[in-house]
Amino acid sequence: MTTRISKCDRIDVDSFDGETILMNLASRQVLVLNESAGALWSALDSLDDPDDLLDLLVESIPTLDRSACEKSLDELIRALAEGGFVTTSDGQTALPQPG
Repeated sequence: MTTRISKCDRIDVDSFDGETILMNLASRQVLVLNESAGALWSALDSLDDPDDLLDLLVESIPTLDRSACEKSLDELIRALAEGGFVTTSDGQTALPQPG
């Protein structure tokens, strides 16, 4: 089964100086995303599959190899899930590691 990612409700989004600032209005948790992470946050409006997000990241940062992009995406999803900004269909706070 493929993990699906979705944005949580009650998230306030703002931008400042190229960064995306998220605030979980329920917990008052704040997370500041750099430009690449902010683009992935925006992509969650239309994508919910981590593989699709990974492809988008690889395309947008061609200087990084796929495994480095996968590690960065995993860290982002973990931070978003732990802060209550996203949920995953399997309840995990990180992407499953390859078998």
